[in-house]
Amino acid sequence: MITKEQFKKNVEMVRENLSRFSREITIVAVTKTWPAEIYELCREEELTHIGENRVQEIREKADIAKKWNLQVHLIGPLQENKIKYLPGKIQSFDALSSEKIATKLAKRFQEKDESLSVLIQINSTGEKNKSGILAEDEHVLYSLIESVLKQPSLQLEGFMTIGPTPSGNYNIKDKQYQRDTRFAFEKTRLLHEKIQSRYKIKLPRLSMGMSHDYLFAAEMGATEVRLGSILFGERHAR
Repeated sequence: MITKEQFKKNVEMVRENLSRFSREITIVAVTKTWPAEIYELCREEELTHIGENRVQEIREKADIAKKWNLQVHLIGPLQENKIKYLPGKIQSFDALSSEKIATKLAKRFQEKDESLSVLIQINSTGEKNKSGILAEDEHVLYSLIESVLKQPSLQLEGFMTIGPTPSGNYNIKDKQYQRDTRFAFEKTRLLHEKIQSRYKIKLPRLSMGMSHDYLFAAEMGATEVRLGSILFGERHAR
């Protein structure tokens, strides 16, 4: 596991990079595959928002998250049969793209007299291997938004997206990759603004950008970035 000293340096570097933007940008520390002890490091550096991909890991780390009063975000896909485990363990689901999942989440959290913040995942790149609703698929998006807004136990707070996947010569130094990345993030921001205007609601969150592209996301309007390897080093498979 990363040393406390190196982690502190990494956090300071990221915060300095983000300080050039004239607004507060929340860091969601992506701790998937790391042991629960990593939560203490996060708390010491005042990183109170934690991102996990798997419900099983959330369950395993739940007591430590509560101990350090952390806000846990589920940032990966969610299967119906795992919904029952989430009340009391997460504060936000950041990858919603299904009315069926929304309805079942709402029912379960209402039964437990809890509320849950949600972000709708937008597929802003059109890549088939990415989850989320295509930005152009307005009928599906509007239907999901209206479904969520009817649920008293769900609080729609904004959108989440993942930028283009770099590979081979199409990498972070490639000009075309950089243009495509900015375009995907800008498309999501414009959609975010459009939905607020259409429904006359305030959506305070726009989650865009990961370790390799978070500065592009911040440039294009992200209010939060999801950072793993740039903070903790390369992950270990579980």
